[in-house]
Amino acid sequence: LAMEFVDGESLFDIMRRGAMPAADVRKLCHRLASGLSAVHQAGAIHRDLSPDNIILPGGRVDRAKIIDFGIARSASVGGETLIGGKFAGKYNYVSPEQLGLYSGDVSEQSDIYSLGLVLVAALRGKPIDMSGSQFEVIEKRRTVPDLTDIDDDFRDIVEPMLQPDPQDRPVSMAEIARMTRDENEETTPPASITPRDRSALPRTFKSGSKT
Repeated sequence: LAMEFVDGESLFDIMRRGAMPAADVRKLCHRLASGLSAVHQAGAIHRDLSPDNIILPGGRVDRAKIIDFGIARSASVGGETLIGGKFAGKYNYVSPEQLGLYSGDVSEQSDIYSLGLVLVAALRGKPIDMSGSQFEVIEKRRTVPDLTDIDDDFRDIVEPMLQPDPQDRPVSMAEIARMTRDENEETTPPASITPRDRSALPRTFKSGSKT
């Protein structure tokens, strides 16, 4: 995986100015889901999606890029991460399984859950409050967050993404990309990393292991 420098405002900075138009969030969803689909197909999971890890060069959603793959892990290996197998990610955007629920098996569906929280935050101009004490953080992920203020059409997209049980979420990012595709536009995946041959992917590191 090859990193590149990305210049531009983060989605977090843009959200501070208020809610984004639903049409822009839909384009953003398609752009990000397309890129993450490529990442997943290359055998990796991001594990740390959040508004400050999404950069919009020139403020354009059609050029959005995903950054900070520092805690990504191989999708083919059980729960160990690049930083020693311990929890990684921002609490407000992590999936239930990243906190040990539903067997703690982190997969593509974990990124799908986190992306759902990011999209709702963009639509509202502020994040859903999914943080708190250790008990509260876990309890808030046992049910779907309140989405009554979200437009019905968009709720049909994000509600499945935010199902507590990963088996109840969409099967892949590719499915989400198809749901949000604008047939009048062509989009290029926001690859701030370049998927290469699987053999080029970083191996998962365990505490005390050697490369």
